[in-house]
This record gives sequence, C-alpha cells and structure tokens, in this order.
Amino acid sequence: IHRKAFAVALHSPNQDVVRTALNVLSILRSKSPEIQNALKSLQHHPSTLHARVRAMAANGLTDEAMDITLNNGKVNYLVEAFISGLGPDIKAFKEKHPNLANLGIKKHLTAATKKTKGSKTPDGSHLKGSALASFNRGKALYATKAACFGCHGGDGKGMPNLGPPLAPSEWVTESRERLAKILLHGMEGPVKVNGKLYKPAAAMPKANINDTEFADVMTYVRNSWGTKASAVNTDLVKKTRIKTENRTAPYTEKELT
Repeated sequence: IHRKAFAVALHSPNQDVVRTALNVLSILRSKSPEIQNALKSLQHHPSTLHARVRAMAANGLTDEAMDITLNNGKVNYLVEAFISGLGPDIKAFKEKHPNLANLGIKKHLTAATKKTKGSKTPDGSHLKGSALASFNRGKALYATKAACFGCHGGDGKGMPNLGPPLAPSEWVTESRERLAKILLHGMEGPVKVNGKLYKPAAAMPKANINDTEFADVMTYVRNSWGTKASAVNTDLVKKTRIKTENRTAPYTEKELT
C-alpha cells in the first residue's frame, strides 16, 4: 500500500480525487497510523462526508467516525455509511458501545436483518452435498464477517441510498465471474438493477475474507430470497483474483457490461 500517495490524495483540492482515495481505503482497511492521521486531518466537505465516515470506520477510527456521525445527525444515510465501514469490526464496536440506539444503529440493524416472509420452501433446499454446505457457510458469513447485511439487508432487498437489491438481480444470478470481480474489488454506482437506477451514497467495498469464503457468500446470495443459480467454487474465485490482481479501485457498471 502506498500510504504516502493516499495521504497526498486525501488532501487534494479536487474532491473527486479525495472521494476515490476514501473509497479505496474503505476496501483496503489498512489501519496504518499514517493513513489514520491523514483521515483525522481531513477537512470537512459535504460531498465526501459519507465516504470519509466509512473510510474512518474501516481503518480503525471507529470512535472518531461515530463522533462525526453524531455531529451530522441530520445527514441522510450517514449512519448506514458508518455501519458499512465497520464491516467485520461491528461486533467489537457493539461490545465497546452497547447503547447503539443513540446512533439509530439499532433500528437500522433490525431492518437490515429482517427475515423474508412468505417463502414456501427454505432457501437453499434445492442444493445438495458440497453446494449446500457452501450455502450454509455463506449464510453465516453474509451477516457477520462479510458484512453484507448492512447495505443489502437480511432479506436481500437492499437499503435506501446504500445498497441495491440482490434478489432478484442480474448482477447476482448471471455471470459468476462478474460477481466475483465485484466482491473481490468492490463496485461504485450508479448501477441499474432490473432496469431501475440506484445511486449508492458510497462505493461498495470488498469483504476481508478468503477465496473459499467469497465462494460461499456467492453461493448463498445466488440461492436465497427465491432465486436459484449454480453454486460457486473456490477455483473460480482464485482464477478471477489472479486475472484482476492489478485492480486497485472499485469497478463501475460501464466496466462490467
């Protein structure tokens, strides 16, 4: 990680450059002192506020990110950006700050983890053997280590201005390699899902998980909330990672279509 380059980019007068650096840092989750100091000294700007909060939460500055969120309580979807940045660190944060209701996080988590109703058969029941085992592992990862629920919800319907729906979604059920690219490197909007345009407030970061866990999450989302698609194996993720190893920024819709 070129920490000095990031420090320079974060203090660029061009807010597009700053936003891009923040989005990449949300994916890298480096938590280095140099990056943290650069984030702490970043000047307030409305156009990069969501990306700044998420990057700070993703890079170990959870208390500082929380303070900014509290001081900007009237800004829509800032809490969601904060939760998205916490990612796999959310459990530790909850233990440190048990009274999450003050941030509105408790309400958000309840909405995000709401179970789908009306399904006649359990999700994944059509899968067998190793595919079913992968699905079950992916189900646990989706709400915990992979931290997908914060943006896409427990029912796969997405969260306003934060994450588009996963069910149904052509981005999930069609090309497995394209989905692997998104999970490995992230994606920034706007993006069309089933013909409807979504404009997330910040880029989707990649999860800090290994290739097998990526495959498990992909198998889970491709076979949940009424959708059925082929399972994903670790080899596909590994091959995609090798093909895209020089990728440093989130993908855009244009690059993947």
